[in-house]
Amino acid sequence: MIAGVAILPNLLGPLYVYDGGLAPSAGTFMLHGELPYRDFWWLYGPASGVLVAIPTAILGPSLLLPRVLGLIVLMSQAGIGYALLRTKVAHVPAAIIAIAAVTPEAFLMHVDVSAWSVSLALALAAIFVRTGTSRRPIWSGVLIGAAFLARLDVGAYALLAVLLLPQRREVITGFAAVALPFIAFLLVTTPLASLYEQLIWFPLIGTREFRTVPTSDLSDRIVLLLTLPVIVIPKAAIAAAVVRIVAVRNPPPQFLVLTAFATLCQLQTFARADDAHQAQAATAGFLLLGLWVMNGASGRRRNRSAAPVQRLGQSIALALVATLCALAFVSGSLSVKRIQSGPLNPGEAGFIAGVRTLVANTSRADPVYVGLTNHRYTLLNSMLAYYLADRRAGVRVAMFNPGITNTDRVQREMVDNLTASGTQLLLLDETFASITEPSNSSGIPGSNILDEFIANRYVEACRFGATRILAVRDRAAPVVCVQPTDEGLVDILAGLGPSR
Repeated sequence: MIAGVAILPNLLGPLYVYDGGLAPSAGTFMLHGELPYRDFWWLYGPASGVLVAIPTAILGPSLLLPRVLGLIVLMSQAGIGYALLRTKVAHVPAAIIAIAAVTPEAFLMHVDVSAWSVSLALALAAIFVRTGTSRRPIWSGVLIGAAFLARLDVGAYALLAVLLLPQRREVITGFAAVALPFIAFLLVTTPLASLYEQLIWFPLIGTREFRTVPTSDLSDRIVLLLTLPVIVIPKAAIAAAVVRIVAVRNPPPQFLVLTAFATLCQLQTFARADDAHQAQAATAGFLLLGLWVMNGASGRRRNRSAAPVQRLGQSIALALVATLCALAFVSGSLSVKRIQSGPLNPGEAGFIAGVRTLVANTSRADPVYVGLTNHRYTLLNSMLAYYLADRRAGVRVAMFNPGITNTDRVQREMVDNLTASGTQLLLLDETFASITEPSNSSGIPGSNILDEFIANRYVEACRFGATRILAVRDRAAPVVCVQPTDEGLVDILAGLGPSR
C-alpha cells in the first residue's frame, strides 16, 4: 500500500502516446478479432494486451484504465519483492527496499501497464514460489510460462535462473504446459518470416542497431538524482553478489537465482541505455541488494551481532533507497501540481481532439491509420490513439520501429493494406516525424513510398497543432473536426473514452 501511495502521483503524469499505448493498442486489436504477429506487428507476448483487453471490453477505453492496471502491477511487484526478501530480511529494510525497487520505474518510465512490468511481476512470483515454501516446482514453471507470454525475454531469463536449482524437470514441465500451446499457435497462424522478424531479428539485432542510445539524459537535476542510483546501485549489487557466489561454495538458492535473474535483466540496458529502461532493469537488482546487504538482519542474527562494516553498509543502503523513494514521490507530486494548475498542453490537447475526430467520423468497424507527416524516420507513433478511439489499424505494421517501418518492403505492404482496407481517415503527427536517436542508424532516412501514396490519395481535413487529420480525396461526407478544449488531464481521465 505504501508503494501504491508513492506511485500514485504518476497517475496524473503526461501522456505517453507511444510506450503508454503499446499494450492498450494490442488489446484493442485483439478485441477487433486480430491476432498478434499475423494481423498486427508486435514485439512482445500477448499477455499484456489481453490484460488491458478484458476490462476495456467491459468499461470501454479510458486514459485512466491502463494507468490503474499499471499501478496494480507495480504494487504487485513490490508485494512479491517484499515476500522474497522477508524470508531472509527483517520487516522494515525489506519493506523499504521493495518499495524503492518499483518507484523509479513509475517515475522514469511511466505508470501505464507494459509487457515488461507484467512479465517481471510473474517472474518474481515464480522465483518466490521456487525458492520459498512451495514444494511443487511445477507451479514455478507455470508462472514462468505466463511471464513468457507477457515478454519472451523476461520469461526466458526467469527460466534460466530457476534452472540453476535441482528438480529442473518439474519446472520445465510447468513452463512447457503454458509455453508450448502458445508456440504452436504462433507456428500455425503466422508465417515463419514474420515470427523471425518480430521475435528474433528486431529484438536481438534491430533494437541494437536502430534503438540504442549512448547514455541516459542527465540534464534535469531531479532526473539526475533519480537516475544515478538506479544505474549504479543495482549493478553494484549484482557485481558484489557474483563475487560472493564465487567465494562461497554453496550459496543460498534464493540468492543464487535472484543474482542470475537480476544479471540477465541488465541485458535490457545494453539495448536501451536510457533512464527509463535502466529503471525497468533495476527492480531485480534492488531486491538483490536487500538479500546481499540486509541478509542476517532478522531473527537471531540481528544488527547487534553483525560486524560494524556490515552495519555501516546496511545503513548506507537503506539511506540511499529511502532517499530514492522520497525523490520519486516529491517529483511525482510536483508533476501533479503542475498538471492540475491548468489545461492540457497544446500537443496533448491536439492529440485528444484528433482522437475525438476519428471517433466522430468513423464507426467501430472502420479502420484508421495513425502515423507521421513524414515516414522516412519512424522512431515512434501515437499508438495510444488506436486504443482511445477503439479502432483497428488499416495496416498490419501499426507499431512503428526504425529499420522496419521506413523500409521500401514494409511501406509497399502498408500502401497495399491501406488500399485493401479502404481506410478513410489518417491521424498524422508532426512532432515525431523527424525525431531520431543519437549515435545509431535510426537517423538514416528511409523510404518515401508511403508519403507519396498519402500525398496522392489523401487531403488534410483538420489540423490541431502538430496533429493532423487527413481524409481520402473521394470521401462522400465532409469531416467534422472536433476542436480542442480547455480540459485538464483530470477531466480527460474522469471520462470513459476520449469523448463523453
